[in-house]
Amino acid sequence: LKQAAAADIGCGSGKFSLRLLEAGARVDAVEIAENALKRLLSRGHVRLRTFRETVPHTSLADNYYDLVICTDLI
Repeated sequence: LKQAAAADIGCGSGKFSLRLLEAGARVDAVEIAENALKRLLSRGHVRLRTFRETVPHTSLADNYYDLVICTDLI
């Protein structure tokens, strides 16, 4: 996943985002819960961007990502 563009939709505290980062991906993480995003940002990854947004209406670009993850979304 080196340099792959990944999106983690409904990332929560970032379980999958962190794994993707460890594998070398650039990650855009989307979550509505501000506290979850704060915890994720506190890890200080430079290849991580966070978005406090709701699904299905996000600002993520269409046809950009190599990998999109969306699990346990309520």
